[in-house]
Amino acid sequence: MNTIKKFLFAAMTILLCSSVLLQPTHANGLTENTIQVGDYVKFGTYSGQSILWRVIHKKADGSALLFSENILSVKPLDAYGDQVDYNNDGIMDTKEDGRADNGSNYWEKSNLREWLNSDSALVSYTHQVPDNNHVLGSFNNYYINEQHSESGFLTGFSQEEKALIKVNTHKVLLSAADVSQKEGGAEPHAWSSEIANVVGNYNEAYYKNVTDQVFLLGIKELTEYVYGRGYEYRKVPTSAAVFNSEYKNPEHLNSEKNWSYWLGDPYAGNSYGQRIVHTSGDILASDAASGSIGVVPALYLVPNTVVTGGSGTLDQPYTVGKGSVPPPANEEEESEPTGSQENEGKGIPVDSILDEKTGEAVVRVGDKALEDALRYAGETPEGTKVGMLEIPRVKGAKSYTLIIPTDMLVDGNRERQIQYRTEFGTVQMPGGMLKDMAAGPVSEIGVNIASIDPSSLSEDVKAKVGNRPIIDLSLIVDGRRVAYDTMKMPVKIEIPYEAKPEEQGNPEHVVVVDIDDQGTIHPVPNGKFDVNTGKVSFTTTHFSKFSVVYVNKSFQDVDDYEWAKKQIHVLAAKGVINGTSVETFSPGENITRADFVTLLVRALELKAEYTEGFADVKEGSYYSESVNIAKKLGIVKGTGDNKFDPTVTISRQDMMTMTAMALRASGKMLKEATTVDIAGYEDAVDIADYARDSVAVLVKNGIVMGDGNQIHPNGKTTRAEVAVMLYRIINK
Repeated sequence: MNTIKKFLFAAMTILLCSSVLLQPTHANGLTENTIQVGDYVKFGTYSGQSILWRVIHKKADGSALLFSENILSVKPLDAYGDQVDYNNDGIMDTKEDGRADNGSNYWEKSNLREWLNSDSALVSYTHQVPDNNHVLGSFNNYYINEQHSESGFLTGFSQEEKALIKVNTHKVLLSAADVSQKEGGAEPHAWSSEIANVVGNYNEAYYKNVTDQVFLLGIKELTEYVYGRGYEYRKVPTSAAVFNSEYKNPEHLNSEKNWSYWLGDPYAGNSYGQRIVHTSGDILASDAASGSIGVVPALYLVPNTVVTGGSGTLDQPYTVGKGSVPPPANEEEESEPTGSQENEGKGIPVDSILDEKTGEAVVRVGDKALEDALRYAGETPEGTKVGMLEIPRVKGAKSYTLIIPTDMLVDGNRERQIQYRTEFGTVQMPGGMLKDMAAGPVSEIGVNIASIDPSSLSEDVKAKVGNRPIIDLSLIVDGRRVAYDTMKMPVKIEIPYEAKPEEQGNPEHVVVVDIDDQGTIHPVPNGKFDVNTGKVSFTTTHFSKFSVVYVNKSFQDVDDYEWAKKQIHVLAAKGVINGTSVETFSPGENITRADFVTLLVRALELKAEYTEGFADVKEGSYYSESVNIAKKLGIVKGTGDNKFDPTVTISRQDMMTMTAMALRASGKMLKEATTVDIAGYEDAVDIADYARDSVAVLVKNGIVMGDGNQIHPNGKTTRAEVAVMLYRIINK
């Protein structure tokens, strides 16, 4: 027995020594960048205390986002009292807008931003100095001694440490008062105090990109990188923050209790309210000049930061230094939100196992991980909860398969959806998507997304696709590939795409195509490319190969139709409409009932199983399938005696009636309308009873407008007019 123990001890010693000798190092002897999301890092000092940070995010270049574990100071965001042109509109802000009495919520010119990014012994504030006469409550930690000279935050960092802080451009929301400074967004950010819902209309809200070394987390970063990962987002102050603060109430402010702290985004409803994390955990707001709110900084480390010591735990955090070479591209995540690159929320990280022979990385998600993802899920405007799973990039992977509990996809509720993200694309699946396909007990279900090598495709397809991304989606049931084709449960797909220079100015011509098993290309009209996010998104009711393509289709006879020219060319690129020849569209020609229904069904990608059609619709004609689908879905009812009159020119009121019915059949959200919405048209009395409600719905939703005074219900419709209307409905 002693001999065996000695042998085992010697073997373990050899293994331990080998692991140390084999640990990757840089030329300067420092270990590689092994910092991961969730690790703790000790970096810099403030008020004589080392700062403890947690890694909450990693960008694609390997730079790590650090978020302080504690409130480091208690001070206002911005002083009140001066009159400054905060928003660069040439007008001095006055007491009327509230800033002179309450401070400003415009981050770019705030005192706190200047202090956090200063390494000077005396911060040079560009406007009102935050002295005790200009802070609400007289609680002011900017000036903690008689000399009124608290140095900048970065003075507690060595030169080597400051060299490790990455200059970062990040998105900051704007209040309605500063909309003149916006770089994007269309509306004020909507108020919510619940952290699960506070992001709201973030992607549509007014914003500006600001460049800092040290900054405050915005609401989206907090919810995705902290709350969304299950980390504690409420904070307690350090003992130094308590000691230095002029707010001396030990029952409230102490180093054992949560305290409120600033976020980087404003309250949109006025010019001085700033969002805070309240002690309760709610996301509230406080006047910018309030001196009793905590400061929890955030910063990025440069990509070639390396670990110099520690184990990355709370008790033994990493210490870091600068490596000699940058690390390889990070395999985990994308960059933080900015105006030029919107990323939706990050999900629950899940690991995969790579089969090196096949290149398939398999992820098995249990009930707990699924429930965690749904617990932290945000809600769409329609009330659908979307849980997110993040699958880090695996070197050598050619595809990723998510194995998911069968209950979710067979018996689940479509209002509870699961989304999984990979380097090749994102798949969002509704609960119960396989309900109609289930035929007996199933033990295991997987959804696979693969990157396809274009060389495996025909020459014709390669010519159209070029070097753009191609993915292959497949359903795996008990180890077998099964066709997924349903009319009721669309799956949402996103493909990352870097547009070429000529494409960036014509994003609507970046479209999606379906490549079937025979190599034939079919357009996917609902595909859209977002230049800001760098993603192409679409929905599909079947799995297949899909690719991004660029189609720059144009016609020579539409120059006199400037009001419809763009719409015609975009719909031609998306495969919704065709010309009357290769070079002509004939925009002024009236359109027949059959042609209109064909375009409508194609634009909305409607499907249905049918057994009978109209007596005067010849089977096999180019419009028969579309007309029969429309009949099955209740979009068309015919003209009597089971006839449709396909070659008759369609009236405007029939066109509007069919369109309203088709929109409802497609599931698109429409505002309710009444006849009051069309009462302003002089010829409203001429609208037939059967069409009145449909016309009102289209007017209410901005799909048809008439000529201002009349709606012309009995008039004819030209091909150009149809193109404009179809463009509106596919973008609805």
